[in-house]
Amino acid sequence: MIDLVSLRLFVRAAELGSFSKAAEQSNLALAAVSRRIALLEGHFGVDLFSRTGRGVEVTPAGRVLLDRAREILLQARLADADLSDFTKGLRGTVRLMASTSAVSQFLPSDLAAFSRLCPELRIDLREAYTDEIVGALRDGRTEVGVVISGPNVVDLDTVPYRTDRLTVVAPRDFMPGVQKVRLIDLIANDFVVMDDRTAISRLLKTAASEAGSAMRLRVKVGSFDVVCRMVQAGFGLSVQPRMAAEHFQATMGLRLIDLDEPWAERQMLICTSPQTGVSLAARRLVFHLGECARIGAGLAN
Repeated sequence: MIDLVSLRLFVRAAELGSFSKAAEQSNLALAAVSRRIALLEGHFGVDLFSRTGRGVEVTPAGRVLLDRAREILLQARLADADLSDFTKGLRGTVRLMASTSAVSQFLPSDLAAFSRLCPELRIDLREAYTDEIVGALRDGRTEVGVVISGPNVVDLDTVPYRTDRLTVVAPRDFMPGVQKVRLIDLIANDFVVMDDRTAISRLLKTAASEAGSAMRLRVKVGSFDVVCRMVQAGFGLSVQPRMAAEHFQATMGLRLIDLDEPWAERQMLICTSPQTGVSLAARRLVFHLGECARIGAGLAN
């Protein structure tokens, strides 16, 4: 049988290049370490170490096991951490994946309120692109997703969350006096965008294509704040959620112009998968986020 103690000793010996040093650090006899390693080699039927005059070196088979053993030991430590929370009164963890737009605008305050209401539950939040979130929901890698509405969610259970409004982010002196603008009127300008997989980038490309033109994508960056810095530096315009852009408007001297397009207002959805099931803790989170949306929209009773 493979056990964690043997794997720890194997990893330690591989990293130190010595059975004796691994034994010393583990407060074990050298014979005990050698015996554990021999049992592992017997189990797999291969040599995991080659003996040298200076100590030991992992074989090609040993390198394969070393990578796997590190993963197994990491997961064991994470399991210890998760289960130790139960001794402190924690009664569950909800796996949540959310789009960048949701994470940068509405989710922080809504999740903080949830934590105050349900301190016994922990939120494991990961930021991701909408397509990745939908895939994770379908194969059970996450319980709850917050995404931008689209045709890829047709087989998921959804609850309306928030709406956001896309706005043009421009330098301070761009188009003075103009309050609203169509995308077609901006096509001649360079644009700063995020990754092609973001909902906004794909939306802009589609809208430009339908208008018979193409976006001039000058710079691609990884976050809203870097987008705004590049606009500030004169690399072009951008289209971003208004609430996110407002955080940087004053400090960076940016100008926000309303985007006069029907697709500029986007609906966010809270999604779960009927195929993989939803825990009670996850259902409580979905209900809470739905209520936050209702209150934010002025629909609460």
